[in-house]
Amino acid sequence: MILDSETKAVELPEDHGNELRLWLRLLTCTTLIEGEVRGRLRERFDVTLPRFDLMAQLDKV
Repeated sequence: MILDSETKAVELPEDHGNELRLWLRLLTCTTLIEGEVRGRLRERFDVTLPRFDLMAQLDKV
């Protein structure tokens, strides 16, 4: 039987369900922050996050 993630979360013991909800909330926050960083880099410096990462690595060398 194939279950979706919501069904699996409901069937977990209570303490695991809370842990899963916390991780999902953290993932949502991370995604929102990353989107904000990407937008600001693009607006203020006309650069993408991957390009910024590459330039940061090259600067270390």
